[in-house]
Amino acid sequence: MTRRDKLLSFVPLCLAGLVLIAMFLQFLHLIQFNRSYMQEEQSELQIFTKQIIWAIKPILDRKDYVTLNKYCNDFNDDEIRITIRDSKQKIVADSKSKLEFADHNIPKDTADDGVTEQINNYKETVKDKMISYETSIQSASGTYQLQLTISEADVMNTLLKAQYNIILFFIAGFILVLTIALYITLMVKIPFNELQNSATRIAKGDLSETISVPATGILHELAVAISTMAQQLKNQINDLQKLENFRKDFIANVSHEIKTPLTAILSAVEYLENTFQHYNEQEKKCLKIISDQGTRLNALVNDILSLALLESRLSMSSRNFEQFNLTNTISNAVNAFENLPSDNLPQINYTPDNEIILSGDEHLIEQALNNLISNAIKYSQSKIIDIKALQASNTLKIIVQDYGIGIPQEDVARIFERFYRIDKARSRALGGTGLGLAIVKSIVTLHNGTINLETAPNQGCKFVITLPVNE
Repeated sequence: MTRRDKLLSFVPLCLAGLVLIAMFLQFLHLIQFNRSYMQEEQSELQIFTKQIIWAIKPILDRKDYVTLNKYCNDFNDDEIRITIRDSKQKIVADSKSKLEFADHNIPKDTADDGVTEQINNYKETVKDKMISYETSIQSASGTYQLQLTISEADVMNTLLKAQYNIILFFIAGFILVLTIALYITLMVKIPFNELQNSATRIAKGDLSETISVPATGILHELAVAISTMAQQLKNQINDLQKLENFRKDFIANVSHEIKTPLTAILSAVEYLENTFQHYNEQEKKCLKIISDQGTRLNALVNDILSLALLESRLSMSSRNFEQFNLTNTISNAVNAFENLPSDNLPQINYTPDNEIILSGDEHLIEQALNNLISNAIKYSQSKIIDIKALQASNTLKIIVQDYGIGIPQEDVARIFERFYRIDKARSRALGGTGLGLAIVKSIVTLHNGTINLETAPNQGCKFVITLPVNE
């Protein structure tokens, strides 16, 4: 997952977390509110009790139960139930029941059974938990018990409505979070990934890729800008490819055209050299200059043609490699230099170990080795050159190492460029074209490998070619 995807996923997760935290805090607040509400109801019952006592005490002094019941029945529609009992615990007034009296002072049925039925009926109907407050009233006619009760169900109905509202609020919050997440996914994340993939394919050279521009959304303007830039880039790349193809064709054609007359010139020079004894010293000197420069020009043309051929093969999807014995190839390259007639040749060390089979172009690999060994002989001033081939599980390293003057660090980055020379005068004097290492790098690239240089002044050079062995 990319950093962008993590960020886009983090936004709805943060919103969801905030909703959960808010929901948790609201429920804690609701619990505290429930407790406070219940305590407030109890406090209100106490206050209400004092008001009722102030109203009914004169009635109780007169023992006027009819008036007392009328007063209580006025609260029949309220949530609070008012019950008044005498000293014998008989109900003399109740706001939820209608009692009949024979006269002002005596209930119609004063039998204990009748009273008991009223009390029992009241208890049977009360199934919910009740909030009640009881107190005694001292009157002229005796002592009475005043009881005010309210069902917690009535209180909880109010609280449940608040809970339902909170739940609905958080459901709406989650729906909003899901909507935002869906919007980010459909309108931002997916189009952004498609835009990135298209730009990546174009950057890798797939010029046929088209940028998908969303009709709406926050990425519309960005997609339009990238699409315009991509189209301009395609046009520029096409123009550069045309110029590059023209350059390659021009160099190849010119090299071929130069090759034919150059071969004729060198043949004529060779004929004249066979009759060397008939010329004076000045003529011999001029003939040698023609021969040396013709040979150098021929080497340059051959290197240019080699590079042109390599560039052509690099542009082809099929390489047509074959398996060959790399150990024998390295031995052939070493033997070619050891057999040169020269007293100043350094000692070239190569000890073949196990047989190494490589898939590639044997001629090109040998040419790359020849160039590296030739450079070490010409420019390093080293007395010893070591060559090694090390095979791992899926890679192969070919090492050409000398112990000479080395290369300055400021020249290492450009050492594989075409026509780049460290010591231009010395390179020309030794017949160098400035293309040897460029050819080596092109050969290694053709084989999907890499080449690195490890060097320091007066510590020699170590060229390491790394090639895949499974391709």
